[in-house]
Amino acid sequence: MRDNEPGMWRAIENGTKPCKKSKKTRDRQEVGWVFTALSSTGEWPTALLRSGVHPSQRSRRSEDTSPPWFANEVKGFRMIGTRRINGKVLTGHEFESIMINVPRYLDYLRQRAVELGARSLKTTLPVSTTLAGTLRHAAEVVRHAVTATPIDAFVNATGISASRLVPDSAVFPIRGQTVTVKGEAKGITTVDASPDNVSPASPNITYVLPRPRSGTSILGGTKQAGDWAAEPDRLTTQEILDRAKEFAPELLDERGEFEVVSAQVGFRPGRKGGARVEIEEVRQPGGVGEAMVVCHSYGHAGAGYQNSIGNADEVVRLLEGYFKGRSASRANL
Repeated sequence: MRDNEPGMWRAIENGTKPCKKSKKTRDRQEVGWVFTALSSTGEWPTALLRSGVHPSQRSRRSEDTSPPWFANEVKGFRMIGTRRINGKVLTGHEFESIMINVPRYLDYLRQRAVELGARSLKTTLPVSTTLAGTLRHAAEVVRHAVTATPIDAFVNATGISASRLVPDSAVFPIRGQTVTVKGEAKGITTVDASPDNVSPASPNITYVLPRPRSGTSILGGTKQAGDWAAEPDRLTTQEILDRAKEFAPELLDERGEFEVVSAQVGFRPGRKGGARVEIEEVRQPGGVGEAMVVCHSYGHAGAGYQNSIGNADEVVRLLEGYFKGRSASRANL
């Protein structure tokens, strides 16, 4: 995820089916700690604000006329009637949500990890070998940097790179183009309806996302499956700006235009069959040597932030269960 990409809690289905834990459960875990802290104090804790997590009102419109599954899970949910957009009648709702300043939040997570004893190492992993070869390379990097440190398990959270590192042919890019503009929008707005001339396989989704305490907002966007084009398309940029105008008039200048900071492209890690979150024992070719334990955690499409806490909990649960089971098996020998 690039620094100028957005992060928000959306609680919407995105075509990714978690392998063991339901997406709804992960969504609940992700946002639960924020709203629990809010309800217990009556205000947003300073620590949360410093982490880049901020409250934000969210409105969403789509062709679905029924209340979403999370209507009773969030604060301040209410239906806001219908509106004709792109020639379609869309039903709307709004609720209290959260918005993430991505650079600030990632730095906060890194600092917390360091405080808990983690070390950060940077290397280039080979992709012209087997997964076992890649894990061996990673293990050597760790051993050279951290003397006499046994490696019990690996967590493979390599996102779109899992297509080459595992390799996993089911992983594919979902191209997202966005535009950063000056000014912070008054709230989160998403419109899930493309014009009729847009392919359902690559829908355009209109959204306006304020980036907390940055003086900027993110406008979007696209969801183009299988598209590796890394450079922003000028026509797409203009279409994004034109679609967003009616939903963020507070960001327009006296000429009725946005002040553009940048246009960018990111690749969501899609995966046919859904996210892969599971344990694998990896051995050398021919089955020689002791197995290396890896917990895969990739293929979450556009749900990386909203599923992250629930997904991390699942990874820990899987590894704990694996090692407890292995200890029990050895005790019975």
